[in-house]
Amino acid sequence: DFVRQRNSDRIGLVLFAGQALSWVPPTLDYDLLLDLLDDVEAGMVPTEGTAIGSAIGTAVTHLEDSPAVSKAVVLITDGENNAGSLSPHEAADLAAAQGITVHTVAIGTGGEVPFPTGRDFTGRTVYQRVRVPVDRKLLADLASRTDGQAFVAEDGQELDRGLSAILDALERTRLASGILDAGWKDRFAPWIWAGLGLLAAEALLRFGRWRQPA
Repeated sequence: DFVRQRNSDRIGLVLFAGQALSWVPPTLDYDLLLDLLDDVEAGMVPTEGTAIGSAIGTAVTHLEDSPAVSKAVVLITDGENNAGSLSPHEAADLAAAQGITVHTVAIGTGGEVPFPTGRDFTGRTVYQRVRVPVDRKLLADLASRTDGQAFVAEDGQELDRGLSAILDALERTRLASGILDAGWKDRFAPWIWAGLGLLAAEALLRFGRWRQPA
């Protein structure tokens, strides 16, 4: 819903756990972004943990050279920082130095929560209760350092309200050259699908009938 309510802003997606993964570079192709968002599942980033600094740093890397007038990161996390080589405060200071605003959303209630660990033989998701502390103070501080807003979402309705407030706060992004008005279009989508196809082919070759003996 957040993506669908924008119409002229380039939006990207960074996944993170113990490390950060650039999943979709900033794009105006919202259909592609939503398709790839549908593919996201817990466990796609193999390193365990919560590397908030790495997540912000990766997003900043995508945005720092952008000529957009307004640049923002929306950080959504359910844990406290416990991984990564870049601290959250260092990452926030890098964002502030580049004129990038960081809005934060702390999701969940903390404590023990059901976490998906895989699927059983019927295809149903298997959950295990794990302790997930949420550092709301840290997230509020990160937002404050970059003139952003900090929200707490303990359920879906509060998440909707937080993201709606962020949408209201975001200025409409315009490139200084006015190139958006020229009707330009991103053309990297075929390369993304080709890359995903190669990854799928590699997995089939590794675990399929052509697997080499040890």
